[in-house]
Amino acid sequence: MLIESEMFTELNRLRTNPKSFLGSLEQRSQGFHGTAYFPSSGSNPQGTFEGSKAVKEAIYVVERQPSLSPLNWSQALAAAARKHCVKIGQEGLVAETASDGKSIWSRITEEGGGVFGAQADVY
Repeated sequence: MLIESEMFTELNRLRTNPKSFLGSLEQRSQGFHGTAYFPSSGSNPQGTFEGSKAVKEAIYVVERQPSLSPLNWSQALAAAARKHCVKIGQEGLVAETASDGKSIWSRITEEGGGVFGAQADVY
């Protein structure tokens, strides 16, 4: 399974059953010492800016989040996102536009996608 498919599945799980994430969030909140996060006992810490505060805020929000309908997969969006990530990744960029002048929006159009109203970049 491709990572985008796995991410899409998890996103829809979060939308349709937000409370299913509470256990992992509560477990994660226990792994902080100040702003350092230790994923498992004896592991190297991962630095954070907010520490457990951000995870506790996520728990608060998820506890109150009503279920939403799932999103529908778009092959055009998936193909455009993959091409864009590959291009900017090869260039070492964190940007909406690659050196070839193409934005994610132009790549969506090239893949046969229509006008979409949101973008989320995860680097």
